[in-house]
Amino acid sequence: MWVKRARRAATEPEASGPGAEPPARAGLDEVAVAAREATSLNGEALDRLIVTLAALAESGGGRETECAALMLLGAKPRMLARLDEHVRRGWPDLPTVTTAVTRLATRLDEPSAGPVLAAIASMDGDGHVRERAVAAMLDMEYPELTPFLVLRTADWVKQVRDPARAGLALLLAENANSYLPAALPMALLLGERLRGGFAHAQVTAALLAAPVHVRMRLAGSADVRTRRFTYGVSRAQSWLSVDDLVATAESDVDGWIRASAAEAACREAVWSRRLPILHRLSRSPRSEVRVLALTGLVRTGADEEVTHHLTDPAPLVRAVARDAARRTGLDALERYRSAVGEPVPSAGAIAGLVETGSGADVPLLRRLLTHPTPRVRAEAVRGLRLLAEVDPEELIPLLRDPAPAVVRETTLSLRAGATLRGAGRGRRAR
Repeated sequence: MWVKRARRAATEPEASGPGAEPPARAGLDEVAVAAREATSLNGEALDRLIVTLAALAESGGGRETECAALMLLGAKPRMLARLDEHVRRGWPDLPTVTTAVTRLATRLDEPSAGPVLAAIASMDGDGHVRERAVAAMLDMEYPELTPFLVLRTADWVKQVRDPARAGLALLLAENANSYLPAALPMALLLGERLRGGFAHAQVTAALLAAPVHVRMRLAGSADVRTRRFTYGVSRAQSWLSVDDLVATAESDVDGWIRASAAEAACREAVWSRRLPILHRLSRSPRSEVRVLALTGLVRTGADEEVTHHLTDPAPLVRAVARDAARRTGLDALERYRSAVGEPVPSAGAIAGLVETGSGADVPLLRRLLTHPTPRVRAEAVRGLRLLAEVDPEELIPLLRDPAPAVVRETTLSLRAGATLRGAGRGRRAR
C-alpha cells in the first residue's frame, strides 16, 4: 500500500482548489516523512524511502524539488550510508522496489535524468550502473549529490572508486564553498570505515585551504561532527584567538566544544595572567565552563574568591570550592549549615551539606520538609535519602504534595528505604 501511495503522491496531476498542494511540494513532503522514519534504520522504512525517491524522480517535479529532497538525505549521513548498503544488497522479497531501481538505472543516460535518479542509481547493486552514475553526478555538478559521491569514493569496485575520488578532489579544489559543507558529514562518517580514509583526507585538506568565511560557515553547521571537526582543525592550526575561545565556550550548543574551548581559554588566561577572562567564565551558566574557570583561578592563587562558589548547583564546582576552602582554613561544613538555615536555602547549599555532613545534620534537613518552596522540599527529601535517613511515616504525607518534584523525590526515597530495610532483614535472618 505504501508503494502505491508514494508513487501516487509524486505523479498525480496538480489538484485544483484553494487548499490544493502542488504535486512537487507533496512529493517533497513524502520524502521528508520517509526520511524521518528511515532514521530508525529499519528495513521496511528504508524500502519506503527508496520507493518514495523513485516516485519523485519519475514525476518530473523539477530540479529544485529534487535537490531539496537530496539535502534532506545529506543531513542524515548515518541513515544515508545504511540506505546505500540496503539498496546495493537488493530486495529478493520486494520486487516492486527492485523494479523501481532497475527502471531508473535504464534512464540514467537520458537528457531528462535528474539528480535524484543519479543518486538512486549510484546505490545500485551493479557496479557498471554505479560507474555510470558517478559520471552522471560529476556532469550534473549539484552540491546536493556530494554525499552520494563521497560514498562511492569508498566503493569496493576500483572502476567506481577511482573516478569518484578524482571527481571529489576536483570539486573540493575548485569550489570548497559549495562542496565542502556537503561532503564533510559523510566523509567524517566514512573515515571510520574501510577505504574511507581518502575522503577524510580530502575534506581535511580542503578545510585547511578554505577561506575564513567557509570555516565560519562550517563552525555554525547543524551537524555536530562537522562542528567538532572544524573546531579541532581550527585549534590545531591556532586559528582561534583567546576571545574566540571565550565566545565559543559561552555560546556553542555542543558540550564537548564548550568544554574544550573553555579549557584552552582558561589555560591561556592563567599563563598570561588575564584574570578578567577567568572571572567572566566563572559566571557562565554552564557548569563545565565554570569548573574550568575556577580551576584556573585556583592556579593563580585566588582561593578565597573560589570559596564563594561553595553553594554552586554543580557538584564538581562545589568540590573545587571546598578544596580552596580547605587551603584558606574556611570550614565548608559550617558555611553549609549556615546557608541551609537561611529563609530560602539554595539547592547547592542543601546538596553541599549532604556531601559534607553527617547524621548530626539530619534535623536541619527535616525542618525543610515543610518549607513553603517546593524546590527546597524536594532537595530536603533527596538529602535525607542520600544520608540513608528515610523515615516512611515522615515522608508518606509528601506523596500528596502539590509539587511533582517533591512527589518524585519522595517516591524514590521510599523505594530506597524499603530496599535498605529488606537488605537489613536479610542479614539478620542469616
